[in-house]
Amino acid sequence: MSPRISKKRFERIAKYIFVVAALGGIPFLFIHGVWGELLLKIYLLTTFLLLIVFYAYWESTKELWFWKAMIPILLIHSLVIFGLVKLNTQFPEIDRIPGVDYGALTLVLTAEALVSRRFIEAMRPRRAKHPSKTSQF
Repeated sequence: MSPRISKKRFERIAKYIFVVAALGGIPFLFIHGVWGELLLKIYLLTTFLLLIVFYAYWESTKELWFWKAMIPILLIHSLVIFGLVKLNTQFPEIDRIPGVDYGALTLVLTAEALVSRRFIEAMRPRRAKHPSKTSQF
């Protein structure tokens, strides 16, 4: 968050971005068949993962270490999307129970967000500890 934007304004802007991103999946509802449902799932999973990561680490997006941490996150996300595509194309009847389907996707999103947080925190540079008086020669 930049010093020019108040926290209240930042929160309001974040809400608007969330709503617009969620409404961005509406066009996929007009694509009928397995691929329409699949594209909607991919869109929602990717959008909300990126929203979670960027919202939580907005201050760090200017740092190189953050973007280095995004590489394994995006690779893992690509594997999850690949698995989702394989599962959905082999078992298209999975979309008949949308509550279970999107509930499982919510669990996948939660797991991905937690793993992403771990990667980002692992890549974050540690502050150098001040040398104590006892460790100096």
